[in-house]
Amino acid sequence: MCVSGIYDTTGGFIENLAGYGTQLAERYDRLYGLRPGETLMVISNSGKNAAPIEVALYAKQKGLTVVGLTSVAMSRTARTVHPGGKNLHAIADYVLDNCGVPGDAIVDVAAEIRAGPTSTLAGTMLLNLLLLEVVGGLKANRHPLPILRSQNLPGAIEYNRELAEKYAGRLSCPLA
Repeated sequence: MCVSGIYDTTGGFIENLAGYGTQLAERYDRLYGLRPGETLMVISNSGKNAAPIEVALYAKQKGLTVVGLTSVAMSRTARTVHPGGKNLHAIADYVLDNCGVPGDAIVDVAAEIRAGPTSTLAGTMLLNLLLLEVVGGLKANRHPLPILRSQNLPGAIEYNRELAEKYAGRLSCPLA
């Protein structure tokens, strides 16, 4: 429940446009607030594009901890398009390496054409493992566990509504 997203409504089509990531982060900050001490996860397989790097830099400037989910191998070989000259793995406070290969494809399907991206599978696994570690830490320190329940279980819809009300100020919607 305590996870919200900063959505790129362009679907990543202008993630190389310098300034766009800063505008995206500023808009989210105005609407929902980025608070010092919070953690921001920035996902960029190549780690080279301007928008994710700008979001990470904005968050760090606001006092947030930045976790980058990236392919370190690809990030080290892909020249950044951000004017600052650094890739995501060099900016993030912590890095989750999805261990992907440059180009993020592992199966030859035709001459000079590869498919089979590993970033989605590995990234999803890493995010879920991180979530379980966070939940374990919350439980070990006797904090409430703000976890949504399957709406197919008795009483879950009511429980989820109460939880949503409690965190209403921290839940984001896609920016239009």
